[in-house]
Amino acid sequence: PGNVFESWVMSDETFLFEYTKLDAKDEIDEKWKQYHSSLSQMLAGGASEREAHDILNATVCRGMQEHEQVSLGLLHGILVNPARAQRFYSDLTFTTRDGLGLVVGQLEMLVVEKYRRMKDLTRKQVVWVTNELVKGRTLGIERVCNALLRQIEGGNIAPENIWLAESMLRLLKEHRSWLDGVPFLLCTAVYSYLRLIQDHSTPALTNLRNAEVEFTISVLREKFMECVGIGRDLVRLLQSVARIPEFMALWKDIIQNPQNLSPHFSGILELLNMRTSRRFIVNRVTPDMETKLNFIMSKVKFGQQKKYQDWFQSDYLQTPESQSLIVDLIRFVCCVIHPSNEVLSSNVVQRWAIVGWLLTKCQSNVSACSAKLALFYDWLFYSSDVEGIMNIEPAILVMLHSVNTHPAITATLLDFLVRVVSSYGQGLDEHVAQGIGNAVKDILDKRVISSLDMLVNSPRLDRHLIASFRHVIQPVLGGVDDRESQESNQDNIIVIEDNTSMTGSAIVLEEPAIGDDGQEDIRSLGNTELEERVEDSADAGGEQVSDDSEPDSRGVSEADMQVLSEAQQHWLGVLMESRDSDMRKKAVDRLFEEVSSAVDISEESVDVMAKGMAHCLSDDFNAGCSLDQNMSDVGKILPHSLFGYANPDRPATIYRKMLGFLCKLHEYESRLGYHLLFYLKAKVVSGKADQLALNHSLSADLTVYHDFVKMSDPSQDLEGCVLGDLEACQSDDSNLFYFLLPEIYKQFPDTFLGSSKLLYLTVSSIDSIQLHDLICQLSLGSFKMFGEQRVLEAIEVSLEWETFEQFSVWQLLSAETPPLQEVLKVLPLDSSAHPEALSGLLFLLRSCQPSSELLVPLLGMPLSDSLFTVTILHYWAVHRPKDLVTPVIDCLGTAITQEHETVEGRSELSSDAIIQYINELRRLLPPSSQFFSDADLCDTLASFSDATASSSPAQSTPKWMKKERKRSLSLSDTEQDVFQPAAKTQRSARRLEDSDDDS
Repeated sequence: PGNVFESWVMSDETFLFEYTKLDAKDEIDEKWKQYHSSLSQMLAGGASEREAHDILNATVCRGMQEHEQVSLGLLHGILVNPARAQRFYSDLTFTTRDGLGLVVGQLEMLVVEKYRRMKDLTRKQVVWVTNELVKGRTLGIERVCNALLRQIEGGNIAPENIWLAESMLRLLKEHRSWLDGVPFLLCTAVYSYLRLIQDHSTPALTNLRNAEVEFTISVLREKFMECVGIGRDLVRLLQSVARIPEFMALWKDIIQNPQNLSPHFSGILELLNMRTSRRFIVNRVTPDMETKLNFIMSKVKFGQQKKYQDWFQSDYLQTPESQSLIVDLIRFVCCVIHPSNEVLSSNVVQRWAIVGWLLTKCQSNVSACSAKLALFYDWLFYSSDVEGIMNIEPAILVMLHSVNTHPAITATLLDFLVRVVSSYGQGLDEHVAQGIGNAVKDILDKRVISSLDMLVNSPRLDRHLIASFRHVIQPVLGGVDDRESQESNQDNIIVIEDNTSMTGSAIVLEEPAIGDDGQEDIRSLGNTELEERVEDSADAGGEQVSDDSEPDSRGVSEADMQVLSEAQQHWLGVLMESRDSDMRKKAVDRLFEEVSSAVDISEESVDVMAKGMAHCLSDDFNAGCSLDQNMSDVGKILPHSLFGYANPDRPATIYRKMLGFLCKLHEYESRLGYHLLFYLKAKVVSGKADQLALNHSLSADLTVYHDFVKMSDPSQDLEGCVLGDLEACQSDDSNLFYFLLPEIYKQFPDTFLGSSKLLYLTVSSIDSIQLHDLICQLSLGSFKMFGEQRVLEAIEVSLEWETFEQFSVWQLLSAETPPLQEVLKVLPLDSSAHPEALSGLLFLLRSCQPSSELLVPLLGMPLSDSLFTVTILHYWAVHRPKDLVTPVIDCLGTAITQEHETVEGRSELSSDAIIQYINELRRLLPPSSQFFSDADLCDTLASFSDATASSSPAQSTPKWMKKERKRSLSLSDTEQDVFQPAAKTQRSARRLEDSDDDS
């Protein structure tokens, strides 16, 4: 063509991404659009094709910035203008100076970061230009293909997702010779489509499924040794499609004739012993899923993750087809997300909680079994030489955190682990048992958990199941200690809804539970330092690189031990090595004596002893505080026997030394604070039967806690320290938290009555039983939570909380019977923004006798949102009519007085509003209502009507209000109709006159 300007004209739809009216335009979108506009202006003079190329070449030769502008401007034209895309692509290949490296890099960025926001047209053009770049064998284009494969969501059969799967399959088949030269992309494509075949089982997708089967079978048979580099997850995927005839034939060759596939393939064990690279596993999780999961497990605190999980579920786990995605997510969490030590020791959501939550989303036995296989898959052929401890850590922690409160969770996982040994495959029983044993051994060696006692000695698990588990791991571990251990009595287990049902080896849960409520500190498992020690090799199937560093299992190094005296070293060593409870308690006694009796003990020695003792007593603190035990025995066992040394009756110097040592111990064991509170209450409860004496004695004993707080951190106030201890308590053992809560309110009333922080801690994880107990105690007057001074502040803060939390607040408030005048200061409230508060306030007011003080804020609510006020007035008019009359008369009189005395008519009450509320009551109440039969009320309304009628014209009331006021008197007129029929005729005549006036 002689003039190419028309090929540069952009259509009206020139943006790459979808926007709502509230969205700001993406920076990339605007920048690329500007580049394209600049090129359009540059070539707007009617240049020929040759002249256009000369102009473009001259521009890109000026520098890197101009080259970028031209390249991205042309790319933008390709993505928004399909009709001219071929011309733009031709110009792009002609003007590029870097082999299209910039274009490939920007395309990859778009697909990874912006794909979900792209318009459908943009997505189609991205696939089109990718196909063109593959045709030209552009360097690096395999990265874009890999990114596009990753955007195909598992468990999603929406049309746009099916289109992408079909388009990429067509691209890969069309350029098969090129694909064979890119081994990693070849393996990724096989991995992806083997997984997607499971989702495309509906009749409507038969053609796509057949094409996927044909492609994967072709690659597997022709390039099997390249596909071996996928590792053991290739076997898992092949098992899921084994019923398809083509794959049944492939399975026969793998099992019976491996040499048919490749002379170098030795058999299925070669695959099973090879760990799957995370680069394949991550491909089945979209970048958006990865971002959201990483955010939850790095930024969200434990106990606050439910809304984020709900958002994730609404995006990806809403349909029946999405069940298959759970397997991909579990494999991703176990094999790809390996948090640092800093994250492991923080209070953010941990991996085991996310895995537990995903398990509860399984809605069938099939999906549950697949999810459990994904969780334990790296256990089955585990070898510490090439595997990473982080891959197997989530499974053991899920079982550990469920064994006491919800043993069915642990039981179903243990049952699966036992059954899989004999059912995974013929001839593999010994290998699977060996792998599971190796995994358990490495878990214990790396101190992921301190021992298996809490599993194998738990009275809540079936003895036969435990025996079967012991039988599996015995060849490697040589037996497990069978003693009933106090370490197994742990109460710091996650809380899940008790709606578990067992079906075979699968678990079916109706509601999400694990990880939704409650908080669990990963440090409760032994202050373990876990490190990621397996990195992916540069090439698929290559050698695995190990860089594990095993921490000192004693918690202190040999160099630290040299700081201590011989006696201190001896007793700290006894505490570390001994498993006898009496000997351990004796060692603790001797260490405390060393601290108290030493004339001049160094801070370094105290620090080392505290660090070692905290490490050794971690499991004792882990065991929690049993509320079922005899309270008089609490101080006789570890860890609570520690607190007996901090006795204020001892000499002041020794008392301060003991407190100082406890403070140092608290630095390494954060749970010590709430254990001290439990010890002090248990000590008093065990010796005092009278409630008054108990309160007095506890107040005296809490001086120890006061001193402990002051010495721990002089800069922190009492409220902050107590809240920190209670937060740790709530996350570990919610029952203990609610056991201590009343005493906190009673002993620290000035600090916590009406405290919104403690109130939120109370209602954020409360269940129905605990709420009922608190309501009963508040109703009995055992303690107060709100008081009178700060109740309004607590209510105002609670307006921003979740619905259940607000409802709990109002139930607790109603049980305490707070000062209503103070509570009503929260009005006015918008019913659309704060329905929970208005509902709670409504029930609170129903139990009260109406008064002028209560009516003033109610009648001050805006008429546009009057349902709340009308509802409570109607209730009082029906159930307390005589009590309501006087306050209404008083408020009406006050309103009239204020309107006459207030400048410009502004007043707290409006007589017009009161009349309108009364008219609403007239409409709702029957004619025989006792409220409107009251003579004083009728006289007041009649006087008000007369006073309004005689007002000056300048202050006359609108006609609509006249009619409302006249109607407000019609109830007494109705009563007159019964005895004076003529009155009805007179009023009809008056209404006709009003009607004429209106006309």
